[in-house]
Amino acid sequence: MTAHPDLEAAHLLARRQTLIETHLEGLGPEPAFLDALDLEEQHQLLDLCCGTGSFLAALAAAGHTGELVGLDRSEALLQAARARHPDVRFVLGDALNAPFPSESFDRISLRFALPHLSPRFAALSEIARLLRQGGRVAALHGTAGHLEEFWQVLHRAMHAHPRLRDHALPPPAQPACDAPAAFGPFRAVERRVLEDAVWLTPEESTVLLGSYLPALELPQAALPALRQRYLEEVAGELRGEKWRLTARWELWSARR
Repeated sequence: MTAHPDLEAAHLLARRQTLIETHLEGLGPEPAFLDALDLEEQHQLLDLCCGTGSFLAALAAAGHTGELVGLDRSEALLQAARARHPDVRFVLGDALNAPFPSESFDRISLRFALPHLSPRFAALSEIARLLRQGGRVAALHGTAGHLEEFWQVLHRAMHAHPRLRDHALPPPAQPACDAPAAFGPFRAVERRVLEDAVWLTPEESTVLLGSYLPALELPQAALPALRQRYLEEVAGELRGEKWRLTARWELWSARR
């Protein structure tokens, strides 16, 4: 299987999103995403970079009758997905070279993955190949300003630690595509930016921190002090018993 380094970041995001979906509420604009996907109960759906399959499992639990398929490059994530959701089909494979015949699916979903599929044109061309004529794709991911309060607090906590103050944080989320023309093989391309407030308890804020730490590759010895300082910074941001964060998503949809 051809290696695509940018996909490793996508799978870190999948693991992070699985953790968030499991432990935190309010971080996913599900109604808008499902509306953009325009999913009917009989449609065959492929979820790219599916992680542990929580999105597909939710559809199955809601009574979706069409085939649900998840694709991911991580065998460990897929093993967890199969154990948790035995009624959903999970396949090991590369989103840029998926192991399915052309025109296999009515709908394709990407959650927190599109900005990390590179080259973008190749990813969209593969999605176009997999969709039946008239099929639809929806892609959801954080965009500029997503959870900016979290990154500000984390920056202050890291700057207070002598071993971490020079460690670079990942660049802020940016729009995945500059214009509808980037979805060349598609028609009826639409882009929406969604914004909402997320309120977290200090305990929930530690879940959010823990979901990002693996991607930051910080020295393990520094993590206890970082967590402590992070919680001190969060305490200063509380309104009552909760911390308000701004969640901003970019939602693309298009038809084949």
